[in-house]
Amino acid sequence: MAVVRTKAPMGIDRTAGIMRIGAAALLAGNATVSTLAAIQLRDDQIDLTKWEDYLKQPEFVSGEQLQSDLAGRYLGDDAEAILQLFVDFATASIKVVV
Repeated sequence: MAVVRTKAPMGIDRTAGIMRIGAAALLAGNATVSTLAAIQLRDDQIDLTKWEDYLKQPEFVSGEQLQSDLAGRYLGDDAEAILQLFVDFATASIKVVV
């Protein structure tokens, strides 16, 4: 199996995990957990504009969709859309919370 390397922002494992939690919580209607995930991204000084570009990479999106599908579809049918929705939510939340 070939390993596909993509240009990822720093701290991809931790940040992607936080984003998965926030997106899944948003999909489930749990705004509190989504907001806490957004605050953690802010505290970690994550530049969400870099992540928006990264979310458009097919390698990342297909990997996230596969991982979600194998673990109960926690990101729903469209991982790219819910992750982008969370990035938008986090960006708006950070502006309000700060």
